Amino acid sequence: QRRDMIRLMRDAGITPQTAQVRPDEAELTRITGAQAPSGIPCVIAAPVVERAKRSATATRGRRSRFAQARRSGSGERPAPRVTLAA
Repeated sequence: QRRDMIRLMRDAGITPQTAQVRPDEAELTRITGAQAPSGIPCVIAAPVVERAKRSATATRGRRSRFAQARRSGSGERPAPRVTLAA
């Protein structure tokens, strides 16, 4: 990953400023802008999603072939679709 980043920065013409730091050093906090947690939970409300009302024609297109045959009055299952390979 380091090699990839060095190559990308070189290709982009960027010269990074680097620093060797340990996890507990103040310099790392200064560079990253890290802060101690406030202790107050962040509440994010879920977006309200309204479902579209379905019309009779929209529902009709979603019926299975069996349901269509039953509704048409034949009462029998339709013959299965068969595809023949050439």
